[in-house]
Amino acid sequence: MRRLLLWMPLVLWFIEAVKGGLEVPQNVRIHAVNTQYVLKWDWRSQGAHRNVTFTAGYLLKSIRKKSGFISVCEHIMETHCDFCKIPFHYNGLFYFQVRAESGDEHSSWSQKTFEPEEHAELGPPSDVHVVPVNYMLKVNITDPKDCNNASMRQHLSFSYVIVYWKNASDLKNESKVTKLTTVVLSNLAPHTTYCLKVQLISDKFNKTSNFSRVACEKTLGDDDAPSGLNPDPHPAPALPVWPSYTLIFTFQSDQIRLLSISADSGLYQGVSKWIDARPHVAPCRKCASPVF
Repeated sequence: MRRLLLWMPLVLWFIEAVKGGLEVPQNVRIHAVNTQYVLKWDWRSQGAHRNVTFTAGYLLKSIRKKSGFISVCEHIMETHCDFCKIPFHYNGLFYFQVRAESGDEHSSWSQKTFEPEEHAELGPPSDVHVVPVNYMLKVNITDPKDCNNASMRQHLSFSYVIVYWKNASDLKNESKVTKLTTVVLSNLAPHTTYCLKVQLISDKFNKTSNFSRVACEKTLGDDDAPSGLNPDPHPAPALPVWPSYTLIFTFQSDQIRLLSISADSGLYQGVSKWIDARPHVAPCRKCASPVF
């Protein structure tokens, strides 16, 4: 069946050429990374049919159901169609198709079979950020995104392979496999620059992504700031340290009585004035001598 589908565009082109009608689009192909699917094709301008547009869509065939043709791009002049916003199933089987149109004429469909789990590439991590923490490096990885800017983890399970090495060194690379997005590389030499790159692997679909960009960072040492934080060359002025105060109140019916205060005399006088100015607060009769 798949061999027949591969030959179908050539057969349709031959039939249309004999009839003298519009040719079918040629070299139909799919650029697919994560869930970003773009159908592309080639077109040769045909003398009498210069004002040609294209319509592209797909047929979905899954295990449980088979749907009819769904149009995605209609009467477009470009030779590509973006299928990104279509709710595809990553383990589904699709038939992408496109035809040429001019006035009341149209060509036959040129079709391409597509299985995301087999044909779609895995993209590298969206971002890799490295932070030195003493003799270690903390690696923060951002998952690759689908076309709706959501993590690809909702479509398939994958792990990260972190490959790291000493910069300007002939030593063998080291690697670490993890499903986590925050990883600490330990047992590193102090004051040494390490470089790393990250790749995705999916065992279920037997896929690997390209590596991320290479990121390099230098480890710290004992003479550096604790916790891997470099001191700020322009520190903010120190805030004054205010004394702590303790106020002890008692509540009697609708009155509040201040029993004691732990503070200096200035604060005591201020609180006393505040109480005297409020008729619903009883005067402080036991605070003649502030408690220090």
